Amino acid sequence: MTAKEYLSEAFNLKRRIEIKMKRAEVLRNLAERARVEISELPKNPNHIKSPMEKAMMKLLTIEEEILRDTDELTRVMHSIQSSINDVPDSSCRLILEMRYLAFMKWEDIASELEWASNHVFYVHRNALRMIRIS
Repeated sequence: MTAKEYLSEAFNLKRRIEIKMKRAEVLRNLAERARVEISELPKNPNHIKSPMEKAMMKLLTIEEEILRDTDELTRVMHSIQSSINDVPDSSCRLILEMRYLAFMKWEDIASELEWASNHVFYVHRNALRMIRIS
């Protein structure tokens, strides 16, 4: 695994969580709109679940996945932070933190630091060489 791939793990996990959260929102909306049929007759235990119940079960499953992924994201970000902390150059550390922990875009990093984009990329390349994957 390259340093860039290692550092990008947090971004990839964050994107997966965001996608699952969008899916959860869709299921939440479906569950709220589903109609429940009320009957005094006993239900067959093998009966197909109501649309609302199906949507809620899927929603709970996705929410559990989101919690697991969030725990994993926290662990990965801690590991990345430790690796970044070991980089001796403060400018390199700053670029790495802005990009891989704050998930900033390149143009936003350049603007924030008041650096030319080429300089940001130059420092980033040097920073990647200093990363030790733990």
